[in-house]
Amino acid sequence: MHSVMGFNYRLTNVQAAIGLAQTEMVEQKVEKKRWIGATYNELLKDWPHLTLPVEEPWAKNVYWMYGVVIKDTFGFTKEQLMSKLREKGVDTRAFFCPMSLQPVFKGTDDRFPDTSGSFPVSVDLWNRGLYLPSGLPLTKQQIETVVQKVMECYPQ
Repeated sequence: MHSVMGFNYRLTNVQAAIGLAQTEMVEQKVEKKRWIGATYNELLKDWPHLTLPVEEPWAKNVYWMYGVVIKDTFGFTKEQLMSKLREKGVDTRAFFCPMSLQPVFKGTDDRFPDTSGSFPVSVDLWNRGLYLPSGLPLTKQQIETVVQKVMECYPQ
């Protein structure tokens, strides 16, 4: 969470050069991310305790990160599942905290959006969503291991 607003838009020449070089490989990187997403989707499609990412016919998901939402049937909170996976050697990350819960946006400062309302969808995603490992070096065997360990966490 963020308690103060800050900006840092400076980019060094070296960072710019590296970024430019990375754009030359963007197609391969997106293809690998889509493969990772498709592999997770295939392995988890019949498991009823998670909501998987959606891909609509009019848009391609690039699976920047592979996010799942824990259904009530799982029997654990997001934090409990993340802790159990950490014990099994699987690092996860919580969904990003919604703006409505960010301390920096509380108050009456006109520069910031009004977050005083009710935002049940973003809060629900924050409470139940997590990202599984999805780095470019992942292999099919590693993805299968992650899925197996997620399923092992389910209280039988």
